[in-house]
Amino acid sequence: MNLNALFDSTLYHGSASKKGFFEGWYFKFVDRRGYKSFAVIPGVSMSSG
Repeated sequence: MNLNALFDSTLYHGSASKKGFFEGWYFKFVDRRGYKSFAVIPGVSMSSG
């Protein structure tokens, strides 16, 4: 997984949005045996006002 992709502005869709906007990305990490996992959900939220 390339974490640098989080900072790539071409992957962000909200720059043209004129109303309230939320965009999030879901990343799930699982250990090699599949016993433990956790998720990270970074996001961008812009209010309409």
